[in-house]
Amino acid sequence: MEGYKERKAIIDKTKRMVVKVGTGVLTKENGELDIERIKKLVKQIVDIKKSGREIVLVTSGAIAGGMGRIGLRGRPDELPIHLKQTCAAIGQIELMKQYGMEFSKYGIIPAQVLITEEDLQNEEKYRNLWTTLSTLIAMG
Repeated sequence: MEGYKERKAIIDKTKRMVVKVGTGVLTKENGELDIERIKKLVKQIVDIKKSGREIVLVTSGAIAGGMGRIGLRGRPDELPIHLKQTCAAIGQIELMKQYGMEFSKYGIIPAQVLITEEDLQNEEKYRNLWTTLSTLIAMG
């Protein structure tokens, strides 16, 4: 437990947190979205938010979720690009639908922001992105 108290003290002082959730957390072994795990994740985020912290959720899982939805098996990195994009298109809707349903139970309106490399490299696009994210965070 060495360092635990120091890490906890830092976390306790933190006002804004970014939570990154990977595909492995969001999906079952068969590749389908793990709805129960998503419910637990959302509840944990809501509890942190209630403590006065600002939360930004960064999520993966669209490709794997799409694979599970249409019955494809295997690893996403083994798919050709057109199938990855197909699975991402299907899985993204499923993933956002689940987040939307779960957050709405707590009176929270989730938002989705898709960010490209160009958004980070182009100064005007970066400013617009920053303003959008800041507004979303301020709105809760």
